[in-house]
Amino acid sequence: MAASLSAQKQYVFRANKTKENAIIASYEVAQLIAQHRKPFSDGDFIKQCLTKVAEIICPEKMQEFNNVSMSRNNVVR
Repeated sequence: MAASLSAQKQYVFRANKTKENAIIASYEVAQLIAQHRKPFSDGDFIKQCLTKVAEIICPEKMQEFNNVSMSRNNVVR
């Protein structure tokens, strides 16, 4: 029973860490967009580019790349 609880904790921690990493990545890209004075709508284009790269290089991580939100509203925030 203790091993089962430990496995469940690791699963939840891993899922939480994945979401946290997606948010951090989103903010980092938004900061780069702002620093280079690009339009906020470029976030969607950048996400499409990253998704294509991930599709080729590491298809097993596609869901993590899809979790990164680069919508115009998020970049503005």
